[in-house]
Amino acid sequence: MTTASSSAKVPVTVTLGCDPQVNVILTETPTGAIFVSIEPADPSQPIGDIDGIFFNLSDDSTLDAINFFPDANGGSIFSPVTGIQAAVNDVDTLANGAQVADGYDIGVQFGTVDDSTEGTVPQANFTIFSDNGPLLLEDLDLDSLATVVNSDDGNGLVLTTGDAPGDAPVLVSKEILFEDFDDLHSVTDSDAVESNTGWTTAWDKLVTNGHYDGTVTFEEFATEGPVTLTMDLTTHNTHVFENSGHNADSLRVEVNIDGQGWVLLDEYQVNDHGNAIVGSETGQSFNANGATVSYSGGILDTAQDSAQFRVVSDISANDEVIKIDNLSMTGTEAQASGGTTTQIVVQEALADDFDDLHRVSDADSVESNTGWTTAWDKLVTNGHYDGTVTFNEVATDGPVTLTMDLTTHNTHVFENSGWSEDSLRVEVNIDGQGWVLLDEYQVNDHGNAIVGSETGQSFDAHGATVSYSGGILDTAQDSAQFRVVSDISANDEVIKIDNLSVTVSDEVVVEGGEVCVPETVLSEDFEDIHTPEESDAIASSDNWAVDTHYGDLNTDGHRDGTLELETIESSGPTTISFDAAAGCIKNFENSGSNEDSLRLEVKMNDDNWVLLDEFRVNDHGTEMVGSETGQTFDSSYSTLSYSGGVLDEADGDVTFRFVSDISATDEDIYIDNIEVTACDAPADTGDDCDAQYDVGYVAGVPILKPIDEDQLKDMDAAEEDLLEEDMMV
Repeated sequence: MTTASSSAKVPVTVTLGCDPQVNVILTETPTGAIFVSIEPADPSQPIGDIDGIFFNLSDDSTLDAINFFPDANGGSIFSPVTGIQAAVNDVDTLANGAQVADGYDIGVQFGTVDDSTEGTVPQANFTIFSDNGPLLLEDLDLDSLATVVNSDDGNGLVLTTGDAPGDAPVLVSKEILFEDFDDLHSVTDSDAVESNTGWTTAWDKLVTNGHYDGTVTFEEFATEGPVTLTMDLTTHNTHVFENSGHNADSLRVEVNIDGQGWVLLDEYQVNDHGNAIVGSETGQSFNANGATVSYSGGILDTAQDSAQFRVVSDISANDEVIKIDNLSMTGTEAQASGGTTTQIVVQEALADDFDDLHRVSDADSVESNTGWTTAWDKLVTNGHYDGTVTFNEVATDGPVTLTMDLTTHNTHVFENSGWSEDSLRVEVNIDGQGWVLLDEYQVNDHGNAIVGSETGQSFDAHGATVSYSGGILDTAQDSAQFRVVSDISANDEVIKIDNLSVTVSDEVVVEGGEVCVPETVLSEDFEDIHTPEESDAIASSDNWAVDTHYGDLNTDGHRDGTLELETIESSGPTTISFDAAAGCIKNFENSGSNEDSLRLEVKMNDDNWVLLDEFRVNDHGTEMVGSETGQTFDSSYSTLSYSGGVLDEADGDVTFRFVSDISATDEDIYIDNIEVTACDAPADTGDDCDAQYDVGYVAGVPILKPIDEDQLKDMDAAEEDLLEEDMMV
């Protein structure tokens, strides 16, 4: 730093943003300070509300010497400063949770209410000076200036010099640790555990009580941004716990962020009613039925290098038991957003309708079979043909799903206990870690449905589509494999599988860093409506009807024509799925003057209608078959899905329609559960403007970096007089 001149220099004006724009005017004062004023670039076009400004020093090692005037909450209407933060490359948030994309050295907040951004501030100013001598403009990084405006309503903007965060890293959350604590002899056998000073294992869970209390510290992991923790908590009997006195019981959940020391996230104690164990900070609770508790936001969003969690139990009696299961921790990886980046895309990896097979092993989807057979164009198992069908392993970069149709002939003949007990198990092997149960199907006590033990999904003689997603299936990172295991006692106890579908997550390259976000834009189950036009998903219908008893669409020889869905907008891959079934399939014709068909078509970007599938009955008269995809449906509902190909080219309006041409009233087709997903590209904030972007908002309580008290030094009277004159300008 050099000696200050005897008079103020010509101010430097830096314009931020595109629409709106502010001017940041910086002036070196005769006292060796820098006077900073923020105001609208065009006085005839007010900004609205200026909430804060962020900037860097040219040499951040001088940060501790910087002083500010006025103090927070000590200014005037000209300088309504309500907060001052300083931390090298680590200031990014205002008191209302508004967050900028980068970390700065200094942040100054404005408002009309102490310690907040509340109120309207049309313009503002403040002064900075240094203990090291005169502060010059060259001591500030003027290219780093960023102003937050209009952020109190959740729609704020960050105005910058033009170096907006187009090339800033995209933070991608990934599961770092997952542990179900199965088959452990001791707590430290778990790969997720660093150390243990008392807990034990039982029931495939971590367990603590009065005899086994202490601290379990989980492994530290690296992260470049926010972290989360999720786990299942349960107990045997809440009434035996105490929340006060010598026998007070507690479970503490703590975190250590970037090695800064342990911080409490929650302390669980029984409530006064004795019916729940409740967290002190979040209010989350659990009891004998168990509950999943989750932690995110607040201090967890401040992580930049590492995170580590631990649980600390202090329990007084052996019958006071707490169990932990299904622990999951996520961290953050930074991926470049400019130029080329990656996106996780869901793709169908296995699909099989099991048509025209002589043996189960003839199916392209099957790796091995130890008993099942094929019939009715389905996989079939009964008391004579039971065993295990293992499907092919699939590669994946993320979550996987399984969908299949299950049906039986007569649920009443099955047993759910005793020597003749019958079952169908659905299992998965994720990343080669071993087989895990997803569901075990057994007949219910009423004998009218076969029900899954884990999900409650069920099927009967009418058939049903069962689906599996989430949970352990979301932990896949390399591979997944599914299998079905049947143990059936009699030949008249028959279970059939059809229309198997397995989806995987593929990491694909996306040019330009524009990652589209798929979302459901149309969804209709036709419940509680009387005509197609009553549905928000239907634009028009020629003759189609709604079966109000079953809650689905219906078309036949009397009610055929075109049913058009509402037009949606999509800027990338688009999908449609629906359930379809047919009545009296043997009555349908696939040729001649009475030929029957159902067409699914799409029109995109105001172009022509394009055929996605045309369904006609097969020559055996047993099912309707799609001309383009080979998907099928029969008298039992099947879920049909369409993605890829022309649907990936959407860039504007997209419209789907069904066109039925049916010759007789006893030929019925039913449609239900229509769902359309579209790709929503990141919104622009202006006309190719790279000088502003949308404010982010932190989850939980904002973590601020207030300055040290010694950076709020008093100025002498002469200096204050000069600064007050500047503020009045």
